[in-house]
Amino acid sequence: MSDYDDDDHDMAPNYDKMRGMGFICWREISATDDENHEDIQLNKKKKKKKKKRKLDAIETEQEIETPIKKVKTKKKKRSNETHMTSTLQITNENNKDEVETTTNNDSIEIAKKVWSDLYVSENIIRSLLEQKFFDPTPIQRLTLPTAIRDRLDIIGAAETGSGKTLAFAIPILTHMSKLLENNEMSYGQFTSLILTPTRELAVQIKSHIQTACRYTKFKTAVVVGGMSTQKQERLLSQKPEIIVATPGRFWELLQENNEHIIDMSNLRFLAIDETDRMIEKGHFEELEKILNLINKDDNNQIRQKFVFSATLMLQSSIDNEKKKQKNKKKKEDNQDKLATLISAVGMSAKPKIIDLTKEFGTAETLTEARVNCSLEDKDLYLYYFLTLYPGRTLIFTNSIDCIKRLQSILAILKRNPLPLHAQMEQKQRLTNLEKFSNSDNGLLVATDVAARGLDIPNIKHIIHYQVPRSTELYIHRSGRTARAEREGLSVMFICPEELFLYRKIIKTLNRNEDLQTFPIDITYLSNLKRRVRLASEISKLHHQVAKVANETNWYHKAAKELDIELDDNIRDIEKAKTANTKDIQKKEIQLRNELDLLLKQPLKYSSSLNISRSYPLLFGDPDQLASRRKNDMTALDELKHRS
Repeated sequence: MSDYDDDDHDMAPNYDKMRGMGFICWREISATDDENHEDIQLNKKKKKKKKKRKLDAIETEQEIETPIKKVKTKKKKRSNETHMTSTLQITNENNKDEVETTTNNDSIEIAKKVWSDLYVSENIIRSLLEQKFFDPTPIQRLTLPTAIRDRLDIIGAAETGSGKTLAFAIPILTHMSKLLENNEMSYGQFTSLILTPTRELAVQIKSHIQTACRYTKFKTAVVVGGMSTQKQERLLSQKPEIIVATPGRFWELLQENNEHIIDMSNLRFLAIDETDRMIEKGHFEELEKILNLINKDDNNQIRQKFVFSATLMLQSSIDNEKKKQKNKKKKEDNQDKLATLISAVGMSAKPKIIDLTKEFGTAETLTEARVNCSLEDKDLYLYYFLTLYPGRTLIFTNSIDCIKRLQSILAILKRNPLPLHAQMEQKQRLTNLEKFSNSDNGLLVATDVAARGLDIPNIKHIIHYQVPRSTELYIHRSGRTARAEREGLSVMFICPEELFLYRKIIKTLNRNEDLQTFPIDITYLSNLKRRVRLASEISKLHHQVAKVANETNWYHKAAKELDIELDDNIRDIEKAKTANTKDIQKKEIQLRNELDLLLKQPLKYSSSLNISRSYPLLFGDPDQLASRRKNDMTALDELKHRS
């Protein structure tokens, strides 16, 4: 029996359906020719006799001949017209599909030629097109021919989100493929090293490389802090050709004489990403040691080097005066360190310099704004923004303590914030980044550890809850949105104490005017302020309870470790604190219930406001605002509407 026998009944023609579509079903009298041939012949004979009898009757009744013929003619005509119309529709749909397929094929062929003209190998082009990378970015168009065809060293600077990672990854992969074809390298040789300042960026770079080399057998490993030694040894035992590493962890492995990386005789490619961060304190010393070790090798003359950053040519204008006074020895500024780094990398005499940084330092598709407010009102304006303008939002602070406080308040307000800072374990950091990336309304509260190079898709808003301490940080923070020519919004919250930092950033970015003021409809703020005030009080009460619990646990743990009994005075203090804690918990529950009721209520307009009026706020017409809210006006739309 055929494998398809069970499905025969599903494949049989549905004549009722076909007749409804206007088809003339000549074979309706039978499902198959072979099995029912005799029945068909018999039916034909019967029909002929019946037809003859009808014709005889028609000859004797001439008065009904014409109407019958007309009716039959009309039916046939309608049937034929329906059949022709249906056939024409099917033909048109088929033609449309063919046109779309032809158009898509043409687009793919054009994209293939574009990448091919940049000297990218076919297997990499195939990977890029599958991931819908049809059009190279400006930094890629300028870098790839020079790096692949001319094999020049590259010093590149371009705005964040411009495709810098693939600008150095594609040449490396293309050359490795050619070396393999020419038997100048073999699988399992440590051929390429990419150094980056943060663990998150290292993981991201590995992901981009794997995207581009899907049709090669090259292996890529990440070597970063926060990963167990056993796991890293296992990864390196697989002999990856490409290693993406942070300087600190890579230097540790070099000192441990790891057999895979200690042999740099086959190292043909070196890339340093986020160079401006590398020259900061904490990275520069280890990086310099690594480069000195690499340059001892005889292959330095044929090794190709890439140095990339978003602010490579931008010098910071914000200096820490207190540190300068404490340290009498004159320190190198960033430009001197940059020159030292380029020298240490061992660049060729004439590297190709590609500087695409804009005059203003930020992406053209980025809209920048500010909110002038008091320090006390920052929480209120933050909650206002998050409530009225949904979308994936990244909030930056300058300290971990600030993150913890904001996380507590926003969680109480049901905003589901995700923290990201250096004190978190690597696994939890990556988990939070994944959750943030997978949620259209994700909310991430981070220190500047997240500002460097991370490519999180479709971030709509960047909130600088605290003004960044340097212009470079502002550029990197803001660069998390408006990536790949998409629009994005950056809003800086500025209190009087931070005004001097804001002024220096504006000056360094060559801005002749202040950032535009983000519109605030203060008719909402009274209701929101009550919610924020309750959340802040609840957070403080919760912190008090947690603090008492931690102290009590510490006393009992210490006594247990020392194998002693707690002093009576300590026990009395504990009892008093426990009694006080119960009162605090009751108050916290009461406030939470009050807040829950408020959160269930719709926002209302109010003219009785008790907020700081020292800063310029824009009043909105309630009817117009309500109308725009119904139309899902975004924060960018609001800003454009008011400007």
